[in-house]
Order: sequence, then C-alpha cells, then structure tokens
Amino acid sequence: MKSKKLTQGHAAIMLLIFVVVGVAVISASITMNIVQSQSALRYEQSTSALQLAETGVENALLRLLRDPSYTGETLTTPEGSTTINVVGATTQTITATASSGTAYKTLQVRVDRSTGALNITSWSEIF
Repeated sequence: MKSKKLTQGHAAIMLLIFVVVGVAVISASITMNIVQSQSALRYEQSTSALQLAETGVENALLRLLRDPSYTGETLTTPEGSTTINVVGATTQTITATASSGTAYKTLQVRVDRSTGALNITSWSEIF
C-alpha cells in the first residue's frame, strides 16, 4: 500500500514538472513571436519613412526646377508625412523629414545652381 502511494506521488511530481516546463517553453515561444513582430513593424515603418523622405526630396527637386524660389511644404499620405525645407540661393540645401508610425528619417541634399542647371552635390541621411 505504501509503495502505491509513493508511486502516485512521484507521478504527480513528474506531471507538475512537465507542466511547468511546458508553460515555460510556450511562454518563451510567445515572447519571441511578439518581439519578432514588433521588430518587423519597426523595420517596415523605418523603410516607409525613408521612402517618404526620398519622395520629399525628389518632389523638392522637381519644384526647384520649375520655381527656384521654392522653400518647402508638408506632404501627407496614408503612410505618413514629410516636411520639406529648402534654404539658400546659389547653393541650396533640401531637408526632408518624414515620419511613418513611430519611425522618423531625415535626408539632406545639397544642390548647386551656379551653372544654371540644378546639380546635386550631396545626398545623405541625417541621424
């Protein structure tokens, strides 16, 4: 009789250990999936913000070709918004800051008009 109770006690302890280990593995798996989803969302928003900033710079370049006195604007799309600022006369600096979700990207482009044409002298992301 004593042996049967001891065996049942061991079985209950083993079952409890398996349940605890199972819960720990499932919890770790769920946590990893959440972290991976958040990382993917941040990457997507960052990529979208960079594309919006590039679109803002390209928009500014086209507008400067048509109107050399263009100073900037704010563009809004379903993906986010871009604020464009243009300063300078012969050498102009275009700054486009875009946001998508919680991600922000800023591009700065310098153009030279001294030859009468619009020449891009630098294009860089500002961190």
